[in-house]
Amino acid sequence: MARKRFWLVTFVFGMAVLWGLLLLRSVGTWRTVQVLEHPSTHNVAMLERVDNIDTNFRVSMNDTIIYRSPDFSPQKSFPLRETLLWDDTAHFLFFEIAGRRLFGYDITRNQPLTDAQLLRVKMSPTSIQEYGFEGRWPQDVAGQ
Repeated sequence: MARKRFWLVTFVFGMAVLWGLLLLRSVGTWRTVQVLEHPSTHNVAMLERVDNIDTNFRVSMNDTIIYRSPDFSPQKSFPLRETLLWDDTAHFLFFEIAGRRLFGYDITRNQPLTDAQLLRVKMSPTSIQEYGFEGRWPQDVAGQ
C-alpha cells in the first residue's frame, strides 16, 4: 500500500512540475522588433513581439501601450513581416502584418483609428534613395 502511495505521489508531483515548466515556457519575453521615431516631433513608437503558445504583438507610443494584437498562430514556414509606418502627413502611425494594415493611431488626437479611417489614409511608397543603401540595387529596382 505504501509503495502504491509513493508512486502515486511521485506521479502527481512529476505532472505538477511538468505543467509548471510548460507554464513558465509559455509566458515568454517581449522582444523589440522595431523602434520608429516621428520625423518632426519627439514621439517614439515601438513594436514588440512575444512568441508563446501563440504569437502576439504590442505597439507603444512614448512608453504607453496603445495596441495589443489578438493571437496569431505561430508560423515558422513564412515570415509575418510585421512593421510600423508613418503616413505621408506623419499624423498617423500604422501597424502592418504582411503589408496589410491591422491598426492605426492618430497621434494628434491620441486615439486609435476606426476601420474606415484605417483604410482611407493614403500612403506613398518610400523612395529607394531614402534607405541610404550604399550597395548596388538590382537594375529593375534602381529604375523605379
